[in-house]
This record gives sequence, structure tokens and C-alpha cells, in this order.
Amino acid sequence: MQITSEIRSRATPGPVTTRRSIPKQSLASLRWWSTANSCRADSEDRAEVWQVADGLVVAVAGGVGAMGAGARAASLVIGRVGNIVQRAVDLPDGGRAVARLLAELDPDIEADLDAGEATAVVVAIGRLDISGASCGDSSAWFVTADRVNELTEYQHRKRRIGSGLALPVSFKHPLQPGWLVVGTDALFDHVRGEKIVEALNEGPADPARALIQLAQGRTGRLMDDITVVVVRVG
Repeated sequence: MQITSEIRSRATPGPVTTRRSIPKQSLASLRWWSTANSCRADSEDRAEVWQVADGLVVAVAGGVGAMGAGARAASLVIGRVGNIVQRAVDLPDGGRAVARLLAELDPDIEADLDAGEATAVVVAIGRLDISGASCGDSSAWFVTADRVNELTEYQHRKRRIGSGLALPVSFKHPLQPGWLVVGTDALFDHVRGEKIVEALNEGPADPARALIQLAQGRTGRLMDDITVVVVRVG
């Protein structure tokens, strides 16, 4: 797994949105990715996307804890995943390898006195399939023109990394045309699947921001942190 480019974590104040095209010499089935996070200056969400030789790796973490402890936990998750990706470590069994990585993080973050807990979902898009694992209630969905496939359907929502009880669950899905949507719980708790399908099929210029606006509703506000990554496949 060879790194060809990198997008840094999104943790800056104010609304942050990014849309990046994927070079044609990379995996032909991937077109672009879009990221967005909430406008809360003290957001405890973290997200990062790495472009690798054979696809993409997406990681989203949502921190839980007071006085910045959740943000530290989320940053530790993203940092550990990033270290693995940047060292070009191969994950031959996909989602199960990611699940082991997240499980190994649990006691380390629990032992960090400055860290709280974190949800996490890590997804690798390869040449044949989409695989990964989640822990806590950050989720990954694969959206086609007419339906939603909840990749993280069987996750343990309350057993977060850093709790000492984390139980990551792996998943795999065949590669096909559609959109990979990865995000923290505020998106999936506030927006129904059919609304996400409808929004993406409309072809918004900034898909991740469009989904956050759906979660914010008519008031344009959302008390919870929210971070979304959308990848167009096919």
C-alpha cells in the first residue's frame, strides 16, 4: 500500500469543506471525495482521507469527554491509523485487520489520563471491494441510486475506544457504482436514508456539506459535532 497523497485532519474552527478529484492514473473506479465538518470551534470530531496506490483509506473519529479529552482520543485514533497507512503496511484481510487495530488502541487510550473515549470507523476502498471496521456509533453507508447499504449495521454503538470494553466489528461490501458516506452519529441520527439517497442523486457541488445541511435542518444549527466524508465510486 503506497501513499501518493494525503489530506490532513480537519479540526479547524468554522465550516471546513474539501473536494478533491482523484488522478486518472489511480484506481479508475474512484472519481472524487468530499469532506465537511461542523462549525463548532471546539469540535471533537476528526477525519482524514489518504490516497494510496490501490484506492483510498477513510477514517472518521468522534471524541467523547469533557475539557478536550474527547478530541485527544479522536486525534489518537486518527494518528494511529495514519501511521499504519503512511508506513505502507499491508492489510491482507481488510476489515478484520482494521478491527484488530482498533481493538489494540482501546487499552492505550484508556491508559492515557488526558484522553476520553472515541468512536471510530475506518474504511479501505480497494480494487474489488470496500472493507473496514467500526467501533462506537460513527458509521459508514454505501449509497446507490435507489438504496442505502448500512455497512456498520452490526456495530456496538456504546463500546467506544478508550472505554476498556471496545468491540470493533468488521465489514465488507463489493465495489460498485455509488457513494461511500462515512460520518459521525449526528448525520445518521438526524437524516433518514432516503433523504441521503435523494440528496446525492441531485449531484450537489459539495456533497458532504449538503448532507450536513440536511442534518442541521431549517434552523441551520446542530448542537452536536458532525463530520462527513463522501467518496464517489464509479
